[in-house]
This record gives sequence, C-alpha cells and structure tokens, in this order.
Amino acid sequence: MNGKTITAMLLAIIALAFTSCVDDDSFDNQHEEKSFSLHLALNDMQGTRSVSETSVDSLAVLLFDASTGNIVSSTTRRSVTLPADINIPFSFNNSHDMAVFAVANYSLAALSSVATISQLKALTMSISSAADIADGDNMVMTASDTIAYKADLSQVHDTLHLNRSVAKITVNLTSNATNHVYLYSCRLCHAPSSSYIYSADSDTGYLDFDDVRMSDWYATSYSADYYVLMNNPGNGTAASYAARTFDNSPSGATYLEVRVRHLSSIYTNRIYIGGTTPADYSIVGNRNYTYNIAINGTTEQDVRVYGPTISIDPDYNVDPGWVDSKKMLF
Repeated sequence: MNGKTITAMLLAIIALAFTSCVDDDSFDNQHEEKSFSLHLALNDMQGTRSVSETSVDSLAVLLFDASTGNIVSSTTRRSVTLPADINIPFSFNNSHDMAVFAVANYSLAALSSVATISQLKALTMSISSAADIADGDNMVMTASDTIAYKADLSQVHDTLHLNRSVAKITVNLTSNATNHVYLYSCRLCHAPSSSYIYSADSDTGYLDFDDVRMSDWYATSYSADYYVLMNNPGNGTAASYAARTFDNSPSGATYLEVRVRHLSSIYTNRIYIGGTTPADYSIVGNRNYTYNIAINGTTEQDVRVYGPTISIDPDYNVDPGWVDSKKMLF
C-alpha cells in the first residue's frame, strides 16, 4: 500500500468522524444547556415579625420537570442579601414546563438529597418555644412558580417573592367595667410547634404560649402580638361565627383563651383563630391577623369578636364581622 492510498484512507476516516460529530451536535441541540435567570425578593411582610430578614443564611433554588416531578437542576448560596439575582444553568427536554422552588434559611444538607417535588414538600420545620418565632433569626421562607418552557432556547426569566412561613396574630381585648367584668388573663393555645415548609399542614406537636396574668385587678384593656407557624387543622362544622365552639371546631385549631373576673367568679372564653369563613380555621403564613374582642358580660352572647381583619396580602382581606366565642365556666 503506497503513501497516497494511506493518505486517502486517513482523509476518509477524518471526514466520517466529522460527519458523526455533526450528527451528534444536531441531536444534542435538543438538550442545549440554558440559563434560568431568577430574581428573588421579599414579599410584603411588614409587621409579620419583629426582625428584618433581608439577609439570609442560606438559599437554595431547585428546578423540577413539572410533568414528572423529578429534579432537573439546583443551586445553593450562603449569606445572601435580598433582593438577589441568580442564574441557574440546566439542560431540559423540549416542550416541558419547569417548576421552580426557592427555600431560604433551611438545611442545605437536607435539600441536597431532594430528588422529587414530593420529597421537597415532605420537609418540615419545627420550633421549641414561641420565642423562636417572634425573635429568632433566619426563619424559613419559601417561594414557588411554574414556568412555561421557551421553545426558542432564549434565556428564561422569572421573579419570585419569598414568603414567611409564620403569621402574626394581634389581639386587642376590652371588658365592660360597668357590668363589673374585668380581664384576668390571656394566652394563645394549641399553636403548631412544627409544620411542612411548603404548606400550612401541621406535622406533629403543639405548644401553648405563656399565660399572662393582668397586673391590674381592675384591668379593662389588654393587647398582645403572637407569632405562630402556619396551621391548617381542617374545616370545622360551624355554619356561623357564633357556632365556632369547642364541639364544632377541628381538634388541631388554634385558639385564644381569655379569662375574665366577675364578682367572685372566673370565666373562660375560648375564641378560635384563623380562616376567612366560619368553617375555616387555617392560619396562613405571611399574614397579619387582628382580633378586637369586647367582653361585656358572662354569657356566650356577651362576648363579641370584631374581626378577623387580615392585612399584608390585599387578596386575602376579609370583611370584619361580629362573632361569638364559646363560654366555659372555670
């Protein structure tokens, strides 16, 4: 075999290899790496906690195939100041939507083992005391969205607003001195000590806040703020706010326990918190619930709750109305 023949064979082999590479590139273009551009900011959380959270210890962004629920890509950051812009490279099949989830101030080790949306939604958070929510640093915040796939392979852009996983409950109490009714004590009871990070469903465990005894024997007004985890105890059977009693309320519901003094007796009022309808007892994160409660006597009809009024999210406001509490002799 002469030199010319060898040269021709080498050229043929090179040409064949080049053709094969071209064919592979054409196929891989269907899975070309793209950059998902995400702008993360805080939702309007004014008043829902007593601390600022523009700085987070950790941040994780996870992308999933919306049709299968399987993870596509993820990225993590530490010591992030919000708002922040994050670019996430990924390869994604044609004609698929993406589900994007952002989690702040959660264990990056736990998030690193997540392979599906179901596994992500099974993650929980917990507290050991009520003070952990009011004053603790770096509470969990989350956001999520579904993004339609861009067929032209251009950059995908999205904005997510992180929401707190806690709510604030403001209580304003008054009693009627003319009827010799005075405030004795107040506390919030049966608040979740753990919940899922992406839903208001409680995991396990509840806690009661400290019972605050009035310093004034003739107290007629008292105000308090409570910070609680999300709670979704399910619906009750109450057809009206006046029927939100112990018997008609779900076992996991959060309630306010207000004791009043009348002459030589102490009476206990159990006032259920949450929801926007009589049967709904849910407490949604990133909300500020306000209850103005007037206790005028010692019968069920003498306790009036003006509320709930809910601020922070304009789409979640409800009209205030008069509601009755359940009365129990203490």
